[in-house]
Amino acid sequence: MYGFVSANYKIAKNFNAMLRTHISTNNLYESNKLPYSAGAYEANLKGKYREWWTYNFENNTDLLLTYDKDFGQHFELSAHAGANLRTLNTRNIYGETADLLIPMWYNFENTSEQRKPTNYTATKQVGSAYAAVDLSYRNYLFLGLTGRMDRSSTLPLSNNTYFYPSVSLSGIVSDMIKMPEFISYWKIRGSWARVGGDLDLYSNIANYTLGTRWNNMPSAYYADKIYNQQIEPAFNSSVEVGTDMRFLKNRIGFDVSFYRSIDGPQVFDNPVSEASGYTAKKLNGLKYERRGAEVSINGTPVASGKFKWEVMANWSSYKPILKEIYGNQQKLGNIKVGERSDAYYTTDFYRSSDGKVVYGSNGLPVKDPLPKKVGYFTPDWFGGLGNTFTYGDWRFTFLLDGRVGGKTLNYVNQKLWQGGRHPDAGPAEREKDGLRDPGTGKPIPHWTGDGVVVVKGELKRDGDGNVISDTREFAPNTNKTTFQDWAYNLMGAEISNIIDQTFVKLRDVSLTYTLPAGKLTRTPFKSANVSLVARNLMYFTKHKNIDLDQFVDGANGLQTPSVKSYGINLNFTF
Repeated sequence: MYGFVSANYKIAKNFNAMLRTHISTNNLYESNKLPYSAGAYEANLKGKYREWWTYNFENNTDLLLTYDKDFGQHFELSAHAGANLRTLNTRNIYGETADLLIPMWYNFENTSEQRKPTNYTATKQVGSAYAAVDLSYRNYLFLGLTGRMDRSSTLPLSNNTYFYPSVSLSGIVSDMIKMPEFISYWKIRGSWARVGGDLDLYSNIANYTLGTRWNNMPSAYYADKIYNQQIEPAFNSSVEVGTDMRFLKNRIGFDVSFYRSIDGPQVFDNPVSEASGYTAKKLNGLKYERRGAEVSINGTPVASGKFKWEVMANWSSYKPILKEIYGNQQKLGNIKVGERSDAYYTTDFYRSSDGKVVYGSNGLPVKDPLPKKVGYFTPDWFGGLGNTFTYGDWRFTFLLDGRVGGKTLNYVNQKLWQGGRHPDAGPAEREKDGLRDPGTGKPIPHWTGDGVVVVKGELKRDGDGNVISDTREFAPNTNKTTFQDWAYNLMGAEISNIIDQTFVKLRDVSLTYTLPAGKLTRTPFKSANVSLVARNLMYFTKHKNIDLDQFVDGANGLQTPSVKSYGINLNFTF
């Protein structure tokens, strides 16, 4: 539900006031039913039932004063000042069963073990004051200044107020000085901004969490983090410069921008020795740098009579870097200061020098405990290409976009292998998994994985995984296991399901007819058009069982399948 009320009052000729309040609420109920047959990932699962209910409420109340004034023939001023009060409230309730006693009866009482429901309530409030000034000179030189101060309930009282400003400057060079005839327009711009942020709800407050019940009495355990009552707000700052140029009476143009942002000092959980009784301490001091560029090109290759063809292309790329860690530390997890922070590390199997998987005596691949970098989460670049064809009253448009490079986990593929439902997980030999040893009742090993075993020698490495010596000698693997165990441990491992994020989509297609103005003279409409529209018509990628468009910065989970959509739009202007 959404609603608002606003009132405007003109204090003077150039001075206005506005008071506005609006609310937004939503309720979401979810239920999850798992039958006996859904126990592939939980060996003892015999059905389960879950219910969630979530309620969210947000209220924003604003008072805004605006002042606009022209000074002489060349200067223009637009100023704004205001205040905002933002209130958020969230509540949820969750309940689940253990194994179902009676199959297919989804009820909280139908459980082999009584489970306690959980509930959560949280409220947050942020009060703000802000101002902005925009100045222009001769309508070709522009200066913008902003400032905002927030006070948040999620920060300690001693540091709950923080200020963040911004400044921007731009100029239309082609209006300042005479340019060559082929240059139609040239604008340059630059900006700097700093943005402050608070904490998640109750993320810096020590609390108890209920645990296992003993003799029908609840247990509780204390938080494992050291909370910091001197914690400060997180800050991000950015600098951007760019230019916009157009040529040949605006038939072709480009826009280029370069930016550098510093995310931090952020609030993060710094690991501490577990001998202290804690696992981490909340601190300020983590900084990331992001450098990037964006380029767009537009043009009109053909403009003849009733026909016009317009093209727009864009390209962008960025790289995130770990800039600084609290206390001059030089490494955060697997990432060192100065390295890309989006490096993708995971565990692999031991392998021979030619990359073959090493198997153990149980017929399963042997896991390598040291993490291995398999690439970077962030794509190498993003791009798009749009075309518009106009002929008389008809207009046809289509947009292609996508990205190249970057790694991610195909979580869907991984779970298909682990659950035995992948299309390649059904060879004839799989049926032999049902054979049992008459004496022990255990499955009879029959499947031999493709790889090698170590017959002698050893691999020595330092703490960073660098090889000191490798005297291993190998022979083809002859150790057997079941197909299910092999598939789960090898093909269902994360390392076996890491894929490239490259894809291209035919994002939008539309065909529009605009009625000639002469046909509307006896109607109340000033203009009218009808459009046939479609989205997600084509998807080009090597891995089509997930929609890579939904993920950018790393691993993904299960997702709602993307769909093609078709529609018709009717637009009338009165």
